[in-house]
Amino acid sequence: MHRKVANRAAACIMAAAVAFSGSQGFTAFAAETSTGATGALAETIAQASQTDSAAGASKVLASTVASAAEDTNDEAAAAEETAQAEAQTEEASQDAAADSTADASGDAVDYSTMGVTTVEDSVNVRSEANTDSDIVGYLYNNNVFTVTDSAEGWYQITSGNVTGWVSADYVTVGDEDAITSAGTKVATVTADSLNVRKSDDEDAEVITLVEEGDGLYVGEVQDNGWVYVGTKDGDGYVSADYVTVDTVYSSGETVEEQAERIAAEEAAAQAEAEAEAAAAAAAASSSSSSSSSSSSSSSSSSKSSGKTYKAASGKSGSAVASYACQFAGNPYVYGGTSLTNGCDCSGFVMSVYAAFGVSLPHSSSSMRSVGSSVDVDDIQAGDIVCYSGHVGIYVGGGSIISALGSKYGITYSSLHYKSIVSVRRIFS
Repeated sequence: MHRKVANRAAACIMAAAVAFSGSQGFTAFAAETSTGATGALAETIAQASQTDSAAGASKVLASTVASAAEDTNDEAAAAEETAQAEAQTEEASQDAAADSTADASGDAVDYSTMGVTTVEDSVNVRSEANTDSDIVGYLYNNNVFTVTDSAEGWYQITSGNVTGWVSADYVTVGDEDAITSAGTKVATVTADSLNVRKSDDEDAEVITLVEEGDGLYVGEVQDNGWVYVGTKDGDGYVSADYVTVDTVYSSGETVEEQAERIAAEEAAAQAEAEAEAAAAAAAASSSSSSSSSSSSSSSSSSKSSGKTYKAASGKSGSAVASYACQFAGNPYVYGGTSLTNGCDCSGFVMSVYAAFGVSLPHSSSSMRSVGSSVDVDDIQAGDIVCYSGHVGIYVGGGSIISALGSKYGITYSSLHYKSIVSVRRIFS
């Protein structure tokens, strides 16, 4: 029964209960129910309080009860209409709330000011809201951005280091599902140290120990208080009480960043092609295995597990990045230093730079003090990027290459996949 109908019925029942107590009873009831009863009923009760006898009061009460009965059908219809209106209001409130929800960390996220690209390849970011203006950067598939302004058919956006205008035809704005699906969840350890277990049970076997500030890729946030994560020693479970889970997104790049990235990729491709050609020439040679080995060595290339690598050459950051990119896809091995057979994050950086005659410590934290410090805004290919519990090499385009863990091996990831502690430069 709707609240309004219920109030009227309750008022009539209560009035009947006090009918024989005289005018004082009505006066007390009026005082108690005038705010909950309808205006007409409150008025009737007030009249009843002036009645000199129980008989007169009973007449007034009888009239009120009859009126209440006659109005019940109308009240019910009104109640149904009100309920429908309330349901519509609640639905509208839920829709509005979708524009400002909470991310995995519990912090409010205003998705109405965020967007994601819908292109398979790339879309130009321009200096002004028209196709005649200069191209200042690029957005790629599933890049996420923040909207700062809009014009007819255009959005002014910021994504990574690129700021400019992008056509609305190639992006979607305010779509929470599309935006969150484009992100990667990362759990950051908040305890001094935290066990990673084989199953979601506090008595389960411990796989490894992670430290405060370590970033772990999230496979699933479970409802039972555990988070399934990937670590360098294997996948496992950590307690949700000791991590914060955030969603990180890939971003666009400026024209300069794209040129830097392409140069590194082309250098790596050229190095691989030259190494393959040298290996083919050596294989075709009719000389003995020893001479073939010598020929392979003189061609400044090495071969492991069917893949050929070009030897390091030059003394520049771009040369370091180019050399490091050759080893993408190779395995991760905790404590390892082999670029081909397996290494960990600091072992990867150490071995890459060792090929250029630079000796570095086999420790991600110790690498925070090597070379010279560089502001992240001035980062260049070949710079060493230090995180809490991790280290990699910047290759341009907003990406690093690193030995990320047993699940991922040596691979690329976003420069800002977690908070940067330090950027160090070896070759100025």
